[in-house]
Amino acid sequence: LGGGVVRVPAGTYAFTSLSIPAGVLLKGQGRDVTTLQSVLADKVLTLSGDRAGFADLTVDGVSLQGGSIGVYSKSKNELRIEQALVKRFQTGMHYRGLHRADFRELYVDNCVSGAKLHGDDDASGGADGEDFMFNSWAGGRVTNCTTVGVELAYVDRKCWHNGINDVGFEDNTGVALHVEGARWTDLQLRPTIHTRQPRTPTPRTTHI
Repeated sequence: LGGGVVRVPAGTYAFTSLSIPAGVLLKGQGRDVTTLQSVLADKVLTLSGDRAGFADLTVDGVSLQGGSIGVYSKSKNELRIEQALVKRFQTGMHYRGLHRADFRELYVDNCVSGAKLHGDDDASGGADGEDFMFNSWAGGRVTNCTTVGVELAYVDRKCWHNGINDVGFEDNTGVALHVEGARWTDLQLRPTIHTRQPRTPTPRTTHI
């Protein structure tokens, strides 16, 4: 099947962009020990193949560059992220279709939009997006996002059978969790959700 583990030593590393191919896990020495920094105003870390992922590290956009996306993928399967932090991007993570991903102890901090989890065909970008389905995010925290913490949404493809469990939402100045058009969603959040200036819900939309 190819792939393997690429180990990154402790330290802070400046880079521009990186693509992780199928079956490869990029593994640091710890979330507070290995940091990858990029100020690119575009997609920074792209998970470009099935079963790609990263663990035990921080991806840092440094200065919230306009147009920056910390982690990006489209139409992939079984991505893996564990014990990781994504911070200081305009968009922390953006998925345009994803199947059977496993996110564990995933933290997102200080982004404009923390995580866009979308069923999205990407009509203007090749019409090769997919449904967002059968994905699991267990453990972690979403903090200090200014527009939305997590957006779980149908754009033009199905968003269904996903779970967000034991994830905390704290000190987000916008909407902490926005669910729109998503079906059969399992939400088991940590008891305390801190958010300031909540917006008024609209039909077919859930704001927490």
